[in-house]
Amino acid sequence: MDGHQSLKSPVFDVKVWVCLSDEFKVIDVSKSILGTITKRKPKLDGLDSLQQELKNELQGKKFLLILDDNWSEDRKKWDHLRTPFLVGKPGSKIIVTTRSKDVAKLVTSVPNVLYLLNVMSEEESWSLFESVAFPEGSDKAFPTLKKIGQGIVDKCKGLPLAINEVWSSTSKILPSLWLSYYHLPHHIQQCFAYFSLFPKYYQFQMEEMVMLWVAEGLIERTPEMEPHEDVARGYFTHMLLNFFIQESSSGGSGFFLHDLVHDLAKYVSRGLCVDWLNINSQSRRLSYIQWEDKVLLYQFKVQKLTYLRTFLPLRKRHNELLLPRRNWASEPYLDNKILSDMLSNFKFLRVLSLEGYPISMLPASVGDMKLLRYLNISRTHIECLPPRICHLYELQFLILCSCQKLERLPANIVDLVNLRYLNVDGTRLKEMPDGIGRLKNLQMLSKLLLGKEKKITNSGLNNITDKHVIDAHFEKKEYVDELVLDWGWIDERDTTLDEGVLDAIQAHENLKELTVNCYGGKSLSTWIVGMTPSFNIMLRSLCINSCFNLETLPPLGNLRALLNLTIMGSKCIKSLGVEFCGSSSGCLPESIEELTITNFPYLESLSGVLPTLKNLKWLE
Repeated sequence: MDGHQSLKSPVFDVKVWVCLSDEFKVIDVSKSILGTITKRKPKLDGLDSLQQELKNELQGKKFLLILDDNWSEDRKKWDHLRTPFLVGKPGSKIIVTTRSKDVAKLVTSVPNVLYLLNVMSEEESWSLFESVAFPEGSDKAFPTLKKIGQGIVDKCKGLPLAINEVWSSTSKILPSLWLSYYHLPHHIQQCFAYFSLFPKYYQFQMEEMVMLWVAEGLIERTPEMEPHEDVARGYFTHMLLNFFIQESSSGGSGFFLHDLVHDLAKYVSRGLCVDWLNINSQSRRLSYIQWEDKVLLYQFKVQKLTYLRTFLPLRKRHNELLLPRRNWASEPYLDNKILSDMLSNFKFLRVLSLEGYPISMLPASVGDMKLLRYLNISRTHIECLPPRICHLYELQFLILCSCQKLERLPANIVDLVNLRYLNVDGTRLKEMPDGIGRLKNLQMLSKLLLGKEKKITNSGLNNITDKHVIDAHFEKKEYVDELVLDWGWIDERDTTLDEGVLDAIQAHENLKELTVNCYGGKSLSTWIVGMTPSFNIMLRSLCINSCFNLETLPPLGNLRALLNLTIMGSKCIKSLGVEFCGSSSGCLPESIEELTITNFPYLESLSGVLPTLKNLKWLE
């Protein structure tokens, strides 16, 4: 449109605005729309007859229909409701407003085309507030009232519904927020209430909340037995799609709660999550901002909070918490005696964080916290962990990142059978304790730090990326004789990252035994057999087990020292021929003494392989 044209509002023959209830009925909405159009109460009761009369009223007319505040995710209900509106004149519009992205995706006529409304500017916010609070104009209002009104507008952060309701509502919690909250499934309501642990304006990470929710036991077990972390991420995404959580506009991956949503979280937590203002001897979860904590710890005798389940001091980061700025290079202080007295009384803790405190030793009493599931001692001065920490058999999350003086882990850490997450980024660890691969529940290991073990078993590779593998420097482990790589059952997971992880391993050529279990890629990496015959590969035993997605096997002619070859389980390989041998002679290495090929349901031919095996012991 150029500057000589004027913007004209569309002309509609029929205009209807209907506010949908929480669980609306199609017949009631149809009656309401028909009544608005005809200016009389419909006499018909059947849905079919109502919708037929609606069609008659709309036939050949351009209409505007606004369906306000839709919550229903029932596609069948939506299809029934919109049936009469397919007869309108070209240019007719249906506008649906909702607080749920899932609902918006359901009703849109163009896939993935949604209109996300931004918040209002300060000027627009004040204009709306002025219209509802001062109908005759704010010029006639007392200065005190005007100042209060400006404070209310600032608290609403540009949300028009909040501005309108906060003036008309006598309740601290807005009715629209209550409706949104009650629409959440019960198990997600508990996780939403947990946000009350954090102060207003605090920016949190999704993975931070996932770990805390899992550790607190807030995640409901699903019939599909999904990992708790995946279920928790689903909860987080649900709240994000329904606008309980907002993405930070400052960039990065942070999230926060709107002021009024935070008020709701505080209210529904019913005092279970507290700070220094409302603490008492029965409190279960305590969080606070570090720095002024020393005096408060003395004043409130926090060591007497024997029923405490969560002790969560929060770091004061100027880019994540909009609080008065101080000297960010300095550290919060926690007196050693307070720490020792406090922890010795916290027998029921599930969550303990001492992140950022300049402590050099973790009290031995931590080993008595038999129920502890989450321990975060990141950015401390700790040099070693007490051996009794290995008695915390319920521990699921151990976060040690940026402990720059930490050089080793206790040998018995492999006894933490429920450990799901171990973060050692930014430490001075040179190796992991022997047997770290026995931790079957480990979902995330931030770095693979392998020591001078003759045999290394790495299970849980399905949760490790190629970057983690590169950090492990397998190519420098010349003393490793045997390597076992285990991804976990293919049918139970996503296998898209498997090839990148295996390619990144690049084991040293001195490796003598290699086992690859449940690998989900379509081909094996070239480092296993060497790029050319000049490679001095010392591999004597190769076992490829339950790698059902494999379409080809590597050419084995370069493995001149190979004695034992076992290949078990493939649903895609149909033939093993000369290309499988790989050498110029078209033969497998003459050194092979034992060959096992089994569970190849679609194998049709085995040509050019068997006659070359002079020392063959057996073939299955």
